[in-house]
Amino acid sequence: MVTVLNKKLWRDVIKLKSQIITIALVVCSGVSVLLASVNTYVSLKNAQQDFYSNYHFADVFASLERAPNYLEKRITEISGVAQVETRIVEDVVLDLPWMPEPAVGRFISISDKTSALNQLFLYQGRLPDKNRPDEIVVNESFAKSHNLKPGDSIIALLNEYREKLKIVGIVLSPEYVYAIRGEDLLPDNRHFGVFWMNRKALSAAFGMQDAFNDINIKLAPHTSEQFVITQLERIFHSYGLTISYTRKDQISDRFITNEIKQQKIIATYIPPVFLIVAAFLLNLVTGRLISKEREQIATLKALGYRDLAIAYHYIKIILIIIFIGALGGVSLGAWFGNLMTNLYTDYFRFPKFPYVFSYLAAIIGVLFCFLAAILGALRAIRQVINLMPAVAMKPPTPMMYRATILEKFHFFSRLPSSIKMVSRYIFRHFLRTILTCVGIALAMAIVILGLFWQDAIRYLINTQFIMAQREQAAVSFINPVNKIALMELNKIVGVTNSEGYRVVPARLTYQHRSELSSVFGIPENNKLKLLLDKNLNRMNIPKHALLISEGLAERLHLAIGDKLEVELLEGNKAKTQLKVQGIINDYVGMFAYMEIEALNHLLNEDRLINTAAITVDTKNIKNLYKKVKEIPKIGTITFKTSIIKTFEETFAKHILVFTTILAGFAIIIAVSVVYNNASITLAERARELTTLQVLGFTQGEVSTLLILNHLFEMVLAIPLGLITGYLLSWSILHLMQTDWFKIPFVIELKTYIISIMVIFFASLISFYIIQRKASHLNLTSVLKVTD
Repeated sequence: MVTVLNKKLWRDVIKLKSQIITIALVVCSGVSVLLASVNTYVSLKNAQQDFYSNYHFADVFASLERAPNYLEKRITEISGVAQVETRIVEDVVLDLPWMPEPAVGRFISISDKTSALNQLFLYQGRLPDKNRPDEIVVNESFAKSHNLKPGDSIIALLNEYREKLKIVGIVLSPEYVYAIRGEDLLPDNRHFGVFWMNRKALSAAFGMQDAFNDINIKLAPHTSEQFVITQLERIFHSYGLTISYTRKDQISDRFITNEIKQQKIIATYIPPVFLIVAAFLLNLVTGRLISKEREQIATLKALGYRDLAIAYHYIKIILIIIFIGALGGVSLGAWFGNLMTNLYTDYFRFPKFPYVFSYLAAIIGVLFCFLAAILGALRAIRQVINLMPAVAMKPPTPMMYRATILEKFHFFSRLPSSIKMVSRYIFRHFLRTILTCVGIALAMAIVILGLFWQDAIRYLINTQFIMAQREQAAVSFINPVNKIALMELNKIVGVTNSEGYRVVPARLTYQHRSELSSVFGIPENNKLKLLLDKNLNRMNIPKHALLISEGLAERLHLAIGDKLEVELLEGNKAKTQLKVQGIINDYVGMFAYMEIEALNHLLNEDRLINTAAITVDTKNIKNLYKKVKEIPKIGTITFKTSIIKTFEETFAKHILVFTTILAGFAIIIAVSVVYNNASITLAERARELTTLQVLGFTQGEVSTLLILNHLFEMVLAIPLGLITGYLLSWSILHLMQTDWFKIPFVIELKTYIISIMVIFFASLISFYIIQRKASHLNLTSVLKVTD
């Protein structure tokens, strides 16, 4: 049997269908953003942990020139070392017939131990046969980039001897989930591949029989990583130890961990903004709706309905809104989260990357909106229920009217009547006006939060890759070469200018903080690689001091004038102290810079370089590729356009997809806030507006009052929204920054204008709908006296 209250419920739902749908869309937005971000975070973290655990990812890594195999036992004797694997690792030039430019392959020996560290996941094919020295397996990202499959062959220069090697399998490794060379800023799956080969074959090719040059270590629980590294440095100091570091400094893990950190920030801070706006709107709408129906509530009480039954009736309206919004939010959030997770598969290579649905996140999002709406509704219900039925049936006692602050000014008497009426209404309902302005401002702030990322990405690409890096291509050498090699580069038809640099891995220490980085030696009269300050002014290269990246300065808590301890991890392993002369505006990487001759002097070496920047004539690009391949010292040549494309297809794509959807949700919230505010205002002022029509006001004049009322609220809300959007965007971006990759905080004027236009567009839609509702007001029914 359908009760009277249930009949009223469905009448209310039909009458308020537009408002219910718009509020449900806000709830849907909040729940879906929360669910998508949490699910993506959990999926990424689980995939990382499962791969690391199941395939025995090492805890400590070290590289050296050459050490005899018997020293492996010395490593196992270090306190806290649970497992050790020694390997041979060599970077070589690849000659791929289908690719005009050269590529670099990192060859790693495969251990015969079944419990080896950094085990390989066989994606396709099989592992190399122990009796076939020409068989190799390749990492999946390189194979996919070149469409390689088992049975294909490549040519590699192993110790400068051309060897034809057969690919028998495609693999994934926990060490190269994010396949990138240490000196590269971004992954380049086309020019850098990782290959695994039987140890016997690789040692024979490089004369490393009974020797190794790479160490992986698994530690026992609660072991000091620094203690183990110190012992490694003591044991292998005389064997050319170049670098030793922990997992947190392993480049692949660093990128993944930073991405997980950013995803956690997104899941923790952005969804609550949406949920707070949804809760605010639910609170506002339900509270004002119930206050408007005080006479109906009083009548129900007089007819014998209990307070709890009346309260439950309004709670059911909230439940309907929450149910519609939650149903859409959970469905959309699951799809959105799956989309974001799939984007990660483009550059994070896990054997299994299942999408994890978090039921807890869905429940939290729905409960948050529900409780906020209930609290708002109960406050209004309590105010009405506490009245005696006879009192509640009467219209509310008129407010105590007095002159507003504007009426005290002389100009007020000269204003049109419509403006006077609007200003009086706003100032006499000042708290309500402030709450409405806050709602509009929050909607505008979320629009800005969703849009500003595109400004930041454009600015990053322009400053990092165009203003600072003025070369068209970068050449890397397999080993350091004399600066005279630049003359050989300049002779190549197509090369118009070149500039050589010396890049050396280094451990940088300030007080108790230490960081593995690289020191770049830059020519004093550099023209192709400029170092810029925050104002984008060119900085001079110091001879006996350093310029450091902003990320490095923050990581080590450095300021200009501080002295930094620099331990070079190549050549003579020089140690020195250098003053920080300046902090550069560098968004990718954490590096230190100094004059190249001073760096050569510290290394006690001749004028050596290991990378070069060049400008080229694109008409002769094919000739350039051909000649570069003929120079055995050159490892790779990478064009800047390729780097920008990689950046846009990885970091930028992921950020922009997320923020575009974020902006879409923000626009939904903006429309909902504006429309619901206008609808409630019309419902609350229906009696007043129809009275004006009876007194002779035209329909247009009455509509003008509503429009002016809302315009006044918008004028107050827009500055607040712009400020809130600026602060919200800065806060979220600041939380998401990582040391290795920084996004500049840039909001262009266009973004502010678009956010204002979104609010105006939402207002136009609302005005049109409200105008139609106002024109259909029944004067007789509205003006009936109910007491």
